Amino acid sequence: MSGNVPVGEKRIDFNEIELGIAADVDPHVRGEMYISWAKEDGETVTDVEEAFGQYNHLGKNLSAKFGKIAAAVGRVQRNHADAQNYLGYPLFVEDLLGPEGLRAGGASLSYLFPGDKFQELTLETIDPDDGPLFAGANSGQLLWLGHYRTFFDFSEDASAQLGFSYANGPSGGSRRSDLFGIDFVYKWIPGTKGK
Repeated sequence: MSGNVPVGEKRIDFNEIELGIAADVDPHVRGEMYISWAKEDGETVTDVEEAFGQYNHLGKNLSAKFGKIAAAVGRVQRNHADAQNYLGYPLFVEDLLGPEGLRAGGASLSYLFPGDKFQELTLETIDPDDGPLFAGANSGQLLWLGHYRTFFDFSEDASAQLGFSYANGPSGGSRRSDLFGIDFVYKWIPGTKGK
């Protein structure tokens, strides 16, 4: 193989690079920020995908987030590019919520139900950017969202996650849109017993 590389030929490139920064601000608050550099039309664009403070010790199984957050819609919408099992977000997320989902300024309150089974209820209010379904940045109209999720362990090899989402928010002018969603993921990994 020749060591000669034609002038101007790219040897390496990227689609998106993401940097996550997290630190405990005090004993009760954790700060997190996610910054991305992505290629769009041949140019590198920098974006703060999320930047929030999280209170994990409110008591009574409550936690809260405030700042720029990824809305709790479905299972995939809150994931960043590095946590995806595929190259991009599913088409329904991009078509309804935007190219990287719904990420905007707001506040979130989550309640973890007591007991042996994982059950979580999240309520959020968000000031949505102008997107495909919800629009109205800085219009004074907020998006309200609720999400419930639970897990099931069927065996050592099989488990599932079930979630329900509802959102109501501005869609331009004085109109409001509703979003209803159900997400279900079944995982079967044979031979995990004893690992």
